Amino acid sequence: MKVRLWIIFIVGIGAVGGALSLYISLVRQAPLWLQEKIIAEVKNNCADCSLSIGKTVLSALPPRIEFEEVKFETGSRKLTHFSVDAHYVRATVSVLPLLRKKVRIRDVHIARPRVLIVNGPGREPPAKAKANEPDESDWELLNIEIVDGFFQFQKLVGRKGALLRIHGIQAEVDRFGNSARSRTEPWKGVARGLLENSGKFVLSVAARPLDEIPIADVDLDIHNQVLSELNPYFATAEGVRLNGVLLDAVGQAALRGKTLKATVNAKYRGLDIDVQPDPTRNALVAAIATFIASIQLDQENYDSPPELRVKSAEIRQKKNESVIAFVLRGLKDAALKVTTE
Repeated sequence: MKVRLWIIFIVGIGAVGGALSLYISLVRQAPLWLQEKIIAEVKNNCADCSLSIGKTVLSALPPRIEFEEVKFETGSRKLTHFSVDAHYVRATVSVLPLLRKKVRIRDVHIARPRVLIVNGPGREPPAKAKANEPDESDWELLNIEIVDGFFQFQKLVGRKGALLRIHGIQAEVDRFGNSARSRTEPWKGVARGLLENSGKFVLSVAARPLDEIPIADVDLDIHNQVLSELNPYFATAEGVRLNGVLLDAVGQAALRGKTLKATVNAKYRGLDIDVQPDPTRNALVAAIATFIASIQLDQENYDSPPELRVKSAEIRQKKNESVIAFVLRGLKDAALKVTTE
C-alpha cells in the first residue's frame, strides 16, 4: 500500500513539474510569437507601414500586455509621412470578446510618445476603387491615456519646412477602432500641453472619421501664447509673420468633408502683422498688404467689448492639404478677422 502511494506521489510530482515546465516555456515563447505575429499582420495589411517592438511582456491575471520601445511609420515624405515611437504601451485584453472573434483592448496607457507628421508637397495618387468585400475585422481600443507626449507637424513648402511643436502632452481618448459602435458614434478626446514654449492649451475633438463624409468638431482654448514662436509655421506655410501676445483665445472648427467653418474669440496685446512674399505674392504686393494691414490693425483689444472679439471664417480644403494644415489655416483666417474688422 505504501509503495503504491509513493508511486502515485512521484507520478503526481512529475506531472506537476512537467506542467510547470510547459507553462514556463509557453510564457517565455508566447510574447515573442505574439510580437512577430503583430508585426507581420501590420505589414500584410499596410504595404508602406513599418512596426518595430523592442520587447513584449505578458501577464495572465489580469490578462495584460506591455510593448516596450515601440516605433511605427507609414507614408511617404513626398506626400504625408507619419511616425510615432513610445517608451512603452501597456493595456488589458478582454478575453470574452476574443471567443466571438472580436478584439477589445482597454485601459491603454502610452508613455512618452513622440509623434512626427510631415505633410509633403506631392500629389496624392487617384483613389483606387474599393473591393466590395466587407471588412470582417472587429477591433476597438478603449480608454486610451497618453502621458508626457511630444507632437511635431511639418508642412513642406518648396525647399522650406513650416514647423509646429507641442510639448508635455497629456491626453485621453475614449475609443479608436472599427467596431460597430466606433463606426456610428464619434470618437472623443481631450489633450493638454504647451504650444511651442509659452501657450498653455486644452484641445477637445469629437470626430467620425469612418463616415463617407468625415466629420470633426475641434475646440481649442489657449492662453499667453507668444505669437513670434508660431512664425516657424505661419511665416512659411501662410506667408504671415506675427508679433505680440495672445492673452486668451477660444477657437472652434467644424469640419464637414472638404469644408470648414472656424470661429475665434481672441484677446491680445501688442499685435503686429508682417505679410511675407511667397510664390503668389511678390515683395511689392507683400509690402502693400502689410501697409494696409497696419492701417486696419487693432494692436490691443483686451479691453474691447466681448462681441467685437469674435469672428468666423469659412474655407475649403486645398488639394493635398492635410486635415491639420486645413484646421490651422481656418483658425488663422478667423483670428486675422478679429484683428482687422
